[in-house]
Amino acid sequence: MSLRDFMVSDRSFSDTGDGPPSLRLVIDGREDEQGRALFLISALHLCGPRLREVSVDVVGATDPVVPVAARALSYDTGAAVRFFIDEEGRSVLDGARLYASIRFNCADHPLLTAAEQIGIPTVVAVQFPRPTPGRPQTLRSVRAAHDTRRLANLLAACLWD
Repeated sequence: MSLRDFMVSDRSFSDTGDGPPSLRLVIDGREDEQGRALFLISALHLCGPRLREVSVDVVGATDPVVPVAARALSYDTGAAVRFFIDEEGRSVLDGARLYASIRFNCADHPLLTAAEQIGIPTVVAVQFPRPTPGRPQTLRSVRAAHDTRRLANLLAACLWD
């Protein structure tokens, strides 16, 4: 089975209820030159058992280690985890409580733009940011881009406050 088949076919939830939790977090699943999905998943681990209330929708993971880390997150915290390929990204944003991403030097990303267009709150932390006109929120979360505890606190505040 290819990674793409794995991503498309695996839509199970870790909870035993009647479907996904109503609180949905969409995360950028890229682990590459620009994306830092593993850092984001590590921060989510620090949110602990409260993640049982959350469906974590991982979009665009192409590195095989990201689904492994996301499954560990589900196992450790009880979070419901689903995987989506890039083409489904914009539709998965509908009804999301929050979009989160960790990027390297630039916040720009099509999912971020889509989230902003439909009014979904975002947490985008940028490691070693270049100045980007129109994205002052990334500068406020620079420390969260390097500190998983700070990022976890920021995500928790956005999800539950």
